[in-house]
Amino acid sequence: MSDFQNSSSNEIKPNASEAGSQIETENEPITDESSWEQEKLPGPEPENINNEDGPAFDEELGKESEKEETREQDSRFKDGQILRFVKVRFSGNAKAFPFYIGKRQFQYGQTVVAMSDRGMMVGYINSFPYEKSFDKSLLPVRSIARVATAEDIKQQEDFVFKEKESERICLELIEKYKLDMILTHVEYTQFGKKAVFFFTAPARVDFRDLVKELVGRLRMRIELRQISLRDRAAAIGGIGVCGLQTCCSSFLSAYGNVSIKMAKNQNLALVPSKLNGVCGQIKCCIKYEEEVYSEKRTRLPRENSYIQTKNGDFGKVLQLSILEEQFEMLTDKGIIRNYAGDMFDPKLLVAPGKKFPESFEFVTRETGPVMTLATCHNLLAQYLPQPVSKAADESEMTTEFDKEDDDIAGEDFEGSQAHPNQELAPDDDYDESEDEDESEDEEENEEASAQDIKMEVRHQTTPPSAPISGHGNASTKREMEQEKKRQKEKALQRFKKRTKRR
Repeated sequence: MSDFQNSSSNEIKPNASEAGSQIETENEPITDESSWEQEKLPGPEPENINNEDGPAFDEELGKESEKEETREQDSRFKDGQILRFVKVRFSGNAKAFPFYIGKRQFQYGQTVVAMSDRGMMVGYINSFPYEKSFDKSLLPVRSIARVATAEDIKQQEDFVFKEKESERICLELIEKYKLDMILTHVEYTQFGKKAVFFFTAPARVDFRDLVKELVGRLRMRIELRQISLRDRAAAIGGIGVCGLQTCCSSFLSAYGNVSIKMAKNQNLALVPSKLNGVCGQIKCCIKYEEEVYSEKRTRLPRENSYIQTKNGDFGKVLQLSILEEQFEMLTDKGIIRNYAGDMFDPKLLVAPGKKFPESFEFVTRETGPVMTLATCHNLLAQYLPQPVSKAADESEMTTEFDKEDDDIAGEDFEGSQAHPNQELAPDDDYDESEDEDESEDEEENEEASAQDIKMEVRHQTTPPSAPISGHGNASTKREMEQEKKRQKEKALQRFKKRTKRR
């Protein structure tokens, strides 16, 4: 299939029997992105003429031959059959096409002769052999005709100079007839028997005089093909703003169909210098993430809409963070908060009679965490977690009691292992004199600490000088006893700290 499906071509065949030349015109409808309709210009009726320069093109015969070829290939290969392919790139086309090689062996960069979308041409292999299971989407499956000889390569190199010369002649004639068209490039096909001139134009161009003069000067079959700006970028190739080869010239088979609505859906800045690619049209890569953005938008509210969240907040949606699935809302209390997408429910309707205030004395912005179902505790009744049944509570209680019993049993087991009557292994470095000295020091420290404790308790628990009488006497005695216990506990803690230091 040709990359230039939406094109109009005028093909000219020279005939020596007539004084000038005989013209065969093929007017095909052009579908451009601007969707403008073109009027058919009057021209001579097409005639099928067979001459020595090349066979005439018959659409019906071509369609029948293609159908026969697809039938043969369909019967030749079966679904799921593993096939070996290589990719071949032709001059004047930045895209590589797959070709079936079977058991034949080819090297990377080897020049071959194969049928391109514009006829039999010399190309080079720009990939290693790879395998792929057969599917009807691969039809028609093309194969390499033969390895290119030195004559084929030299002839292809000569065509480059002829293409440049033909381009110069065409530019002179375009300026002569003052035609509103831009010539992009010229290609020689069918082993130099046919020249194809590709051009872009904002509208339909009457180039009948141009074709006649080109035939007279070049003496070969001429075809003028109008293409779109995207087709021009795909044919010539280029480097995008990402630093890589343009998608249309590398792997995209169906490009275009991109609208400004997709850029708005992704909250992109509507700046032509950022949205447009090297072809001057909207970038094709915007279409890659359109499905993800559309899916995430279904879980978020619309901008500038009035909604009620699951925690009862009512307000106006100000901004959306589509990839993070969050939205920013101004509540009716004058507070701007960030909410997660799970706080929005499209089925939750706003209470009747509830109005959003027209103005606020002041607006505050809460920069705290995002409001989510996990962090919100004041949810509406219908969004609260469901209560657990009694049977589940009883099962949880029994499991907790079982765990406590296991812990107690484990502690008893550890205590039994460290029994005081357990015999210890003798120590070779044990000295009885050192043990007696240490015991004497410990007795002295205990006596001194006991005296300190008594002095501290007496000093801190002295009764008040004022007499106590009546009903409050019993309560004050209890308080004094509790205070004594506290002081004793504190003194013991101090004693333990001192002994540890010593």
